Amino acid sequence: MILSDEVLAEESRLHLVNSLSYKTIPAYNWWDGWWRVGPRNSVEHALYLLWKPHLDPNAYPKGIEYWVRKLTAPDPGLAWHQDTNEKEFSTDDYQIAGASMTYYTFVDNLVGGNLEIYPYDSRETRLSTLNYLELGRGDEHKERIRCVQNRKVLYDSARLHRVSTVHQGVRENLASSIWFEKPMIFQKHENYDRDWKPQTWEAKHEANRY
Repeated sequence: MILSDEVLAEESRLHLVNSLSYKTIPAYNWWDGWWRVGPRNSVEHALYLLWKPHLDPNAYPKGIEYWVRKLTAPDPGLAWHQDTNEKEFSTDDYQIAGASMTYYTFVDNLVGGNLEIYPYDSRETRLSTLNYLELGRGDEHKERIRCVQNRKVLYDSARLHRVSTVHQGVRENLASSIWFEKPMIFQKHENYDRDWKPQTWEAKHEANRY
């Protein structure tokens, strides 16, 4: 796991959060990566800046899945999970991404909303993950990472993680995963809503100054 603070210049962070592409982004999105297709909008440009120090295009990644999440108190957070192909999460075709990154774009008056991670990174089945959780792992096994604006956290997509309850304030993050096999759903279309209906994202090819 890699944790870095102040990873984007403040001008770049503000350009991202104020951009039309960030404000209108669909729920699930795909990009073939800058080594094949240059950044088409401000969100993909930010992903380029965030991933470039860590990602070797010669390792043959197929691309990057990305999404934005905003949690406003009171919010229960997110349940324990691995970063998978969400479309097939509850099926036998349980696919886990290669590596994941959470970048905190905006944080205001936050209490709670921590990233919590268990030392579990098995690439097996959803059932094996549920079995691990049923063992009653206690707090002593968790790592807790505070949600801090302009912080990024890079981790194995198979690491079991969640977001704790947001008691106060707001947290926003740009999350992304590297895939070495392109999920079938993204071979059909690049942008979807939460019900996996294809979306036309007008700002997908947003002009930006970079």
